[in-house]
Amino acid sequence: MQYRKARLDEVQEVAQVCADAFEDYPYLSMIASNLKNPEQYKEFVLALQEVLVRLAIKQDSCLVAEKDGRIVAAGHIQVHFLWKNARAD
Repeated sequence: MQYRKARLDEVQEVAQVCADAFEDYPYLSMIASNLKNPEQYKEFVLALQEVLVRLAIKQDSCLVAEKDGRIVAAGHIQVHFLWKNARAD
């Protein structure tokens, strides 16, 4: 397995790995019933992860693990001072 910093061109792939990991996370799943269309919960989690991953990559705080050229794990560090002035665009 190889570990490295994630790149901006990998936002979708990294976000999908994170969305799959956090889909059943209690804090996020309790939001499902409050969505206008609860059937869109998976899309909501993916969109949320895309924003978080993009910010983390721009702050050099997102790492990925690759196996056979495929991203199989990801992690991003949420440090308050890193996020204070971060922008997702």
